[in-house]
Amino acid sequence: MSDNICLFGGTFDPIHIGHLKMISTILENIEIQSLYVIPTGDSYLKRGVTDALIRYDMCRIALEDYFKNNSKVILSDVEVKREGPSYTFETIKYFKDLYPNKTIFFLIGEDSLLYIDKWKNYQYILNDSTLLVLRRRINGNFNVGTEAEANRLEREYKAKIKLIDFDFDISSTSLREMLEKGDNRAEKYIIPTVYAFIKEKNLY
Repeated sequence: MSDNICLFGGTFDPIHIGHLKMISTILENIEIQSLYVIPTGDSYLKRGVTDALIRYDMCRIALEDYFKNNSKVILSDVEVKREGPSYTFETIKYFKDLYPNKTIFFLIGEDSLLYIDKWKNYQYILNDSTLLVLRRRINGNFNVGTEAEANRLEREYKAKIKLIDFDFDISSTSLREMLEKGDNRAEKYIIPTVYAFIKEKNLY
């Protein structure tokens, strides 16, 4: 059995096919025991997000539908239940305490890598987890700034960073804007069960 645990935190407002494909990409490329999907609670970096329990339910529906009986993919409510602002370093510490002999991977998109030094206790994140960074092609090319930033963080903080190629480009922000405008194009980026939940709850 692998000694690796992967953490995938996010607002997931809403969770979409891109998120699910990110998880699939990690399962295909990295040997792991479990991958925890962790919706944020009260994020100190974002305002105006949908209620945490609603976002948790969307994730539950999506993961149950998309991954069926894959026991490696686990939904965690550790941040949803946490009172007050939710910090990534606390979540990593929680899982390190839970799995003291495991390697902790932390999955992020390349946008997050570029401002990770604005996160609270970011040095802990860089030193106590291995970052898995999914990078996308733009006009056929990867962003050279992502690799440069990864090299800087490795050099200055002894961070462990693995860049993984990923070809899917949609954001929750774009989808919320589509949904707010009644733009039906959003439906092709959200699995049907989650889309039905969004409509039923009249979200966005």
